[in-house]
Amino acid sequence: MHKRTFADVSALALVSLAFSMALSGCSQGAMQDGFIDKEGKIVVDPSKTTQRPLVMGNYSEGFVPAKFANGFGCLDKNGGLAFVKPFKYIAPFSNGMAAYCVGKSAEEELWGYINNTGDTVIEPTYGAAGRFSEGVAPVRMHKDDKGAKFPGKWTYIDKTGKPAFDKYFDEAEPYSDGIAAVKEGGKMGCIDKNGKYIVPPSYDKIYPVNAGIIVAAQGDGLSEDNRDQYIDYFDATGARLFHRLISPVPLKNLRNRLWIRNEFKTGADRAEADRKVARPLSTDVTPEFREGFAIMQDGKKFAFMTPKFERVGFSGVYDYVFPFSDGMAAVYDDNGTGKIGFIDSKHVQVIQPKYWDASPFSSGVALVQEFKDGMYGYIDKTGRYVLHPTYVNARPFKDDRALVGKSAIELPVP
Repeated sequence: MHKRTFADVSALALVSLAFSMALSGCSQGAMQDGFIDKEGKIVVDPSKTTQRPLVMGNYSEGFVPAKFANGFGCLDKNGGLAFVKPFKYIAPFSNGMAAYCVGKSAEEELWGYINNTGDTVIEPTYGAAGRFSEGVAPVRMHKDDKGAKFPGKWTYIDKTGKPAFDKYFDEAEPYSDGIAAVKEGGKMGCIDKNGKYIVPPSYDKIYPVNAGIIVAAQGDGLSEDNRDQYIDYFDATGARLFHRLISPVPLKNLRNRLWIRNEFKTGADRAEADRKVARPLSTDVTPEFREGFAIMQDGKKFAFMTPKFERVGFSGVYDYVFPFSDGMAAVYDDNGTGKIGFIDSKHVQVIQPKYWDASPFSSGVALVQEFKDGMYGYIDKTGRYVLHPTYVNARPFKDDRALVGKSAIELPVP
């Protein structure tokens, strides 16, 4: 199970990216600090808000969660202060709801949900809470809740706080396409909206469901004795579509092998790893099915498989590939210093490998860095700069807003 999900629901995890600071060549654009639109205009200036945010997350459903001196709150799309509450944390909005927690210590944390006016709609009684999706959310019963049927176990609730069904699990993910990944007895499987297993809990990993396709793997892709992954693809009924093996391939210039994202226990560990890799935008990659294509292996190279899994979708193979996003896929050239480019779904090499680092496309643009320690800019799907590389620090666009400047490197502390 992706640890990033449970980090989101159990700690202060406003995802932000730390980039190296360039000390020269700063233009006026590089001095900007706040959220920009696609024209590069500052639309949210943190210095001009009613209360100055200490840390800001990313926009979702028109709101950005932010930490203030007196608690947590949200800014609206124009930077107006929507509300501030004496909370320990507020997660991004999803399905019109946001999880929040109160409590002075991790042991005392209690989680509930608010609506977009900041009003509590589900009281904080849970040990952890995931995001709402398709009208339900995974929650963990508090381990000290004597009234709970299974203290410490995960289940699902609806928007009124009522149980979605009477089933409990060791771990539980949000729903996608009517399917949710859960863990039971140390193994992963998938359930339907009634809590019934579609894929039995017999896998080491379940990757995010896309278009009703389930990607389940035996082998975690990480440990030395279990790093090969035998991957099964299932449709939404649980019928197996395809089975294949992927083995890690060492790369000279990309530290993470294949799709592996290293998980670190502390922020210092992650910062040190990012420093060594020097690729903060490209560490989160998995062999999941996305936008109609799956990643496949051809010897020590990688390509994409067609939706029906019967053949390689494209004639080209690459040293490393990333899942499709917004109709584009990043491809990696391991020769020399290693560069990233992009292809479209018809295997047209739209953008040649020229970037030291690049984010997946989102809202029609991608955040890129041409040189190590260089400035950041934003390109469109032809490779043309829509916002030139004048930003010392920046994040990808989310909900048509991107955070640039000093605020983009502020790392939240749990």
